[in-house]
Amino acid sequence: MNFSNQVEKNTAKLQFVESKIIANPQRQRFNAWHFRLLKQREKLLLFNKRYWGKLGRKKWLIDGDRNSWYFHQSAKARNRNCSILQIKDPSGIWIEDPEVIRHQFLQDYTQRFTSARGSLAMLNCNLTLPLVTVEEMLL
Repeated sequence: MNFSNQVEKNTAKLQFVESKIIANPQRQRFNAWHFRLLKQREKLLLFNKRYWGKLGRKKWLIDGDRNSWYFHQSAKARNRNCSILQIKDPSGIWIEDPEVIRHQFLQDYTQRFTSARGSLAMLNCNLTLPLVTVEEMLL
């Protein structure tokens, strides 16, 4: 029997049983039937996953690395599509030189993420606490 037919039959039975449960929720027979149908569906879906997983593995074992050229070409195309070839500087001029683009990115990054509160050294100087002397400890 076809897998999709089995799933369709299971779905139809589940819908029928769920309608019966809604009409008469106290019937234990329908609740048990519903539980069995859910378990059956779970087994069907698990079998399908295992079956197609094994089939995919067989295909890879048979074909091996025959498609490595294709995957290499697709990786190169993805790399080309994800690279930045030109950007606009703040004055609106297009920059195409990779070194200038790299410098522009670094400059923009440092400008965006530099703290407006000053350097960390100034912050550390302000946080130093006065030391407690031995006489103050004995008091």
